Amino acid sequence: MLIAPGRNINLVEARISPSGVKRLFRNHPVQDSLAPSDSSVSLVRGRLEQCRRFVVGGAKPIATNWWLRDAWAFLNSMGAIYSPETVFNQSPPLENYNLFDSDCALKEAVRREGGGWIDAEAGKLGELLGKPETINLGVLANRFTPELRTHDRFGYRIDEVTYHPAYHELMRIGIEAQTHSLPWVEKRSGAHVARAALVMIRHQIDEGTSCPLTMTFAAIPSLRLQPELATEWEPRSLSCVYDPRSIPAWA
Repeated sequence: MLIAPGRNINLVEARISPSGVKRLFRNHPVQDSLAPSDSSVSLVRGRLEQCRRFVVGGAKPIATNWWLRDAWAFLNSMGAIYSPETVFNQSPPLENYNLFDSDCALKEAVRREGGGWIDAEAGKLGELLGKPETINLGVLANRFTPELRTHDRFGYRIDEVTYHPAYHELMRIGIEAQTHSLPWVEKRSGAHVARAALVMIRHQIDEGTSCPLTMTFAAIPSLRLQPELATEWEPRSLSCVYDPRSIPAWA
C-alpha cells in the first residue's frame, strides 16, 4: 500500500480491521497529514472495502473472504484504488493512424528524390495499413505459419504449402499496391523511389509476405535477359490481381 510518496507498506498478512491498519501505520511512519487517526483508518478501510466489492475499471469482484494479500490493492497519495486487473501505466495501441502521412522523414525523402507523385497512393495505402484489422493480419500471418501438406486425404502426393487467410490478404494488399511491379510498369522518373516508399510502410505490418513480393520484383531484370522467357512470364509476374490458388502457372 502506498500511503505517501516513497512510503511502501507491506500488506501480506494484514486484515481489514482498525487495529491492523493502525499497526501498519505505527510500524511504517507516514506524512503527518495521514497520521493513524480514527478518521484516516476509516478512510483506508472504506476505500479497501470498495475495492473488495468492485474493482475500479469494471474488473471482477474480489472474493468475500478477503485478505489484503489477495487483492494487492493500494491507496496512493491521492486516494485512488488500483487492482491487479487495472492497467494504468501502458501507452494505448498504435493503430488508426496513417503510416505514410505520419512519417515526415519518409515523405520529405520521397519528394526530394523525385517520387512525390506517389504521395496520394502512398497515403491511401498508409491509411489502410494503420487500421487495427490490417495490423492484426500481420499478427495472424505470423502466429499461424505455413503448413506443408505432402498428401491429400485420399493419399495422393500433392506437396502443397497452405497459408492462413491473413497471409493471402496481405499478399493481395501488396500486389494491388504494386509493391512488386511499380518501376517496371511506370515510366515516370522516381518510380523506384516511389516503390521504396510503398514497400517501407507495407513492411511494417508483415515481413513474411515481403519475401515473395520482393523476389517477384527482383526477377524482372533477369527475365528480360532472355526475351522468350520474359514474353511468357513477365505479364504474369507484373499482374496486379492476386490469385491465392495453388495451381500450375499455365492452368
